Amino acid sequence: MFASDFEDRVYDVYFEGFVGAGLTLNSQAVQLRNVDAPWFLTGLTITFDDGIPAITIRDALGRACSQAPISLQNQGSFQDQSVMGSLMYLKFPQNQSMLIDMAELGGVVDCNYKINFRGFKRYRKGEAPCP
Repeated sequence: MFASDFEDRVYDVYFEGFVGAGLTLNSQAVQLRNVDAPWFLTGLTITFDDGIPAITIRDALGRACSQAPISLQNQGSFQDQSVMGSLMYLKFPQNQSMLIDMAELGGVVDCNYKINFRGFKRYRKGEAPCP
């Protein structure tokens, strides 16, 4: 198959939650709703009210994409390799959830957060739904 055999459509996934001061929530399932095509993660944007949030993103097999949680304290967004190490895009097959671990590293205040996972769905030519 060649790149010309596919059509990519921007598709972002939104997730919000809460993590208590100094705690880590492991394996939070982010529903991708990608029943019609595989989804590729290209970056993320996060907003949070307080604390020092950190994230670990796991691939479709549950493997961590970084050796340690990535602190999001000073940055509101990451693109491509900042989040996913040496991977250009992180692929999630159809009907899969993405797993994330969220931590609050400061240990003093709770953290409410909203994350926009940026990405796209990849369809075979002629199989994409009408825009």
